[in-house]
Amino acid sequence: MHKHFFAPQTSDVEASLYADAYLKKAKQRNDSKKIINGYYYKGLIDSDSLKIQYIDSLIQLSAKRTDHYLMENALVIKAGNFYNSRSYKKALNIYLKAQKYAKKSNNKHALFNIEYNIGIIYNLIEDYENGLNTFKESLKNFETLEFEDQWKRLQITSSMIVSYRQLGKYDSITHYTTEGIKQTHKQPKYKYLYNLFVLNEGINLYFKKKYSDAIDSIQKTVPYLKSKKDDSKLTFAYFYLAKTYLATQRTEEAIDYLKKADTIFLKINYLFPETRATYELLIDHYKKKKDLKKQLTYIDRLLRLDSIIHDKEMYLAKHISEGYNTPRLIAAKQEIIHSLQKKENFYVVSIIGAILLILLIGGFLIYQYIQRNVYKKRFEQLLKDQENTKQHTIIDVSDRKKSELNIPEDIVTSVLKNLNDFKQKDEFLSSNVTLQKLAKRFKTNHTYLSKIINVYEDKSFNQFINELRITYAIERLQTDATFRKYTIDAIAEESGFSNTRTFSRAFQRKTNLNPSYFIKNLKASHSV
Repeated sequence: MHKHFFAPQTSDVEASLYADAYLKKAKQRNDSKKIINGYYYKGLIDSDSLKIQYIDSLIQLSAKRTDHYLMENALVIKAGNFYNSRSYKKALNIYLKAQKYAKKSNNKHALFNIEYNIGIIYNLIEDYENGLNTFKESLKNFETLEFEDQWKRLQITSSMIVSYRQLGKYDSITHYTTEGIKQTHKQPKYKYLYNLFVLNEGINLYFKKKYSDAIDSIQKTVPYLKSKKDDSKLTFAYFYLAKTYLATQRTEEAIDYLKKADTIFLKINYLFPETRATYELLIDHYKKKKDLKKQLTYIDRLLRLDSIIHDKEMYLAKHISEGYNTPRLIAAKQEIIHSLQKKENFYVVSIIGAILLILLIGGFLIYQYIQRNVYKKRFEQLLKDQENTKQHTIIDVSDRKKSELNIPEDIVTSVLKNLNDFKQKDEFLSSNVTLQKLAKRFKTNHTYLSKIINVYEDKSFNQFINELRITYAIERLQTDATFRKYTIDAIAEESGFSNTRTFSRAFQRKTNLNPSYFIKNLKASHSV
């Protein structure tokens, strides 16, 4: 299984099938160790929503065993999941736990890889001292491994260079880049690492104020990085080329490279904190040119970048200058907007804008407070109503309403019976349900079916179907802890909706709450 699953020629679809078969067989034999392995494979290959479930199952089962490497594998997968979503601090905490299990199991290969990843994250969250120390420790452990993997050794060296740069140890960088370039030059299998060493030395030359050599080195790497579509490294190349051109008074060339870095941000919605000053430099440039519109554009970009980094709980202090923190950027943005609108009486407009901003924030906070109370009451009432109502109320088939329809009674009775069966069997969960298909199945026409639903349910066909699905979703969210962990997309799909927008609108219409608020509060009420 392991060999087939990890084979280079195995596609994701094939790997998923292997994992399913393996897990099914392990469960049939009640082999706990193989069940754990099955969850491990599923956690590697499945989509994000399912992956989280498999990883959590993997951790729960592994915690009950003394095979420490099983828990270590589970934690490594979970940490990798957080890393891929750029939740670096969460990933770090889990890698540190995995490190303890790797030490207990004396798994040197795993310990080396875990420590290397810990070092990478320390660099990403700007804890460069710990990053460097971790890489050094990882390199020591590497020397004790039985195999000789030059690529891994060079990777560690490349990562150490980043730590040294942020710590201002430029001579150490020169030592490692020189060695790295020597070992990778003219070796096709190390071409990527060769370009990284050249790029890092070019950046190092910028800090050493050897600007001509810096430009030459960095420029050499750009075509290769473009060919590999390595956007993150290209950002560094563009940013430091711009810094070097600015240092040599070649402003226009510098601005062109800063704009290229901005293009990458618009493409991948992320820049590393080290290159955050891309926008500070662009804002300064257009401030000198008194181009208010361009200033506003790049202030907005910088605020957006900072919000992304803030959401992922990364550290920014090292790279934020006093004039470019969020409050100052917002203030500058307001000033520019007012200047563009009126171009006169700048100080008066600024004061009015500041007062309005305070009032708006105060009003917004009051509004939020009132809304929270309203939503809370709606939420509590919804739970109360659900306790007093069965999931699918049986339709009253008495003669009371039949006279309103002008439809033969035997047809009405038959349709009502079919509708009750349809509701009780949850057949509305199919996303392919339409009025025409259901009418055909009930052996009637869509006009009769629509009128019967209008009279007996007091709603249109679409409202009838959507409310059944929302009722189903609410009840399942209340009773199924696993279902509460699903994404909104997955919940909508499970409830029969073809898209999330329709689900959210239907949920809001029935409950006066949005799904995310209901689920969040439902989770909180179950955790008490």
